Amino acid sequence: MQKIFAGQKSVGYDYAFYKALRDAGLDVHLAWGQLSHKEKNKIEAALIKELSSEVPVIIDPLGRVFAVDQHHDMYALLSVLGADANPNVPIKVLRDFSKESITHEDFKRTVIENGWVYAKTLDDVLANPVRISDMTNSVERSVIGMAFLLTAKQKEIPLKGKYFSPFVQFLLSDFLVEQNHMTFSSVYSRQDVEKVMALIAGDVLVRNFLKSHLIKDAHKDLKNFFED
Repeated sequence: MQKIFAGQKSVGYDYAFYKALRDAGLDVHLAWGQLSHKEKNKIEAALIKELSSEVPVIIDPLGRVFAVDQHHDMYALLSVLGADANPNVPIKVLRDFSKESITHEDFKRTVIENGWVYAKTLDDVLANPVRISDMTNSVERSVIGMAFLLTAKQKEIPLKGKYFSPFVQFLLSDFLVEQNHMTFSSVYSRQDVEKVMALIAGDVLVRNFLKSHLIKDAHKDLKNFFED
């Protein structure tokens, strides 16, 4: 996996570790740095299973491979195995630009138009690539990811990113800040998660924002949730 670059610069560490512990059937409050060998094996098995459906990637004009999804699972896996590990994770190549005659600007524009990478400007697209293990921590991504996960459980709805337009959690994070709904703490906070959950459940602007990003084929229970 060390030859796969990250399509994003950061992931939510807390969200990645919570999800990994949950998927492995372990206590989600376990201290990540104090896991036993047996617990690490359970997490590794769960993550390998999660990643077995193939990690979607693109290949840039220089031949570099970039993951465009499943960053949290891959980051958690390398955190268990070690940054220099090279687990056999299957990939699915969405497009190989190294076999095409394309300008660098058109490449970046195509990546944005296909929803493969979240970037605010063309200059940000896959600039200064980093390995999966070198991704930095994004508190906002953990907060939004956990808010989605816990709201889904609490409201019994399939609140998942796949039912929205690409990068909805990134977009929601920016929206909350721009609308002065949130000032995210510098460290992961359950209070921030609960605040976002409350906004998803009861704030008209936030609910309309999410509703506007639902895809046509979104789960009916999710559509009904935002209609209420």
